[in-house]
Amino acid sequence: MKNRTRRSLSGAVCAVAVTSLAHQALAQTEGNEIASTGVAPGDDAYAYGATDPRPSAFDDSRSPPRVIAADDPTQDEIQADEDSETDKREPTKRFVHGFRIGYLHLMNSDLPTDTPDAECPNCSLEERHDLKTPHQFLIGYELMGRIVGHDMLNVILVANATVSGLEQSRFLPSANALVGFELNNSLQVGVGMNLTAEKEKPVHMIGAVGWTPEVGSFNVPIHFFFIPDVDHNHRFGTTVGVNW
Repeated sequence: MKNRTRRSLSGAVCAVAVTSLAHQALAQTEGNEIASTGVAPGDDAYAYGATDPRPSAFDDSRSPPRVIAADDPTQDEIQADEDSETDKREPTKRFVHGFRIGYLHLMNSDLPTDTPDAECPNCSLEERHDLKTPHQFLIGYELMGRIVGHDMLNVILVANATVSGLEQSRFLPSANALVGFELNNSLQVGVGMNLTAEKEKPVHMIGAVGWTPEVGSFNVPIHFFFIPDVDHNHRFGTTVGVNW
């Protein structure tokens, strides 16, 4: 009887000890979970069906983040970037030059001028300059500076010197200086000043318009000009040449 009682007491003590150890292990586990996740298994997060914050063996949340490549820019975005870069570019300067040949016509050259010459009063320009015809050959050289705006509009500065009347054994020099615009790198419009060797009226206005196509590595300017005169001795003509 005594032996049976002793065995019962020993079994109860062992059961109590095992239960106590189990409770201690469970408490330790819960403490570790709270320290690592901040949520206890008995919290409301579990009561309302929240996802278990504890990482599982299949959880890849600790994997390195994937790098997602950006989509390729569209053509409109590329064009917008190019336009933005174009707007920021400073104007650049270019210089070209070349020879000119052409034709000049002197209007009313056979009529007396309203500005008499002391040496030849009531004389026409043909008589004053010993010209046989109002049609004259032109030859000269031109310098042109282009301020490039990186768009459809450029600014041009033009200076040239020409000689006419060589076909009539006459040497009639003139010089021109113009400022103007260039559209689409081909169409030019300009106005400026014309200087001649005449004593009475050495200065005139000049206007010109032209087109400059590219031929290989050269530019081939084709220009038309008009020089008004108060005595109706207007001059007009055309020139062609090569720039490089």
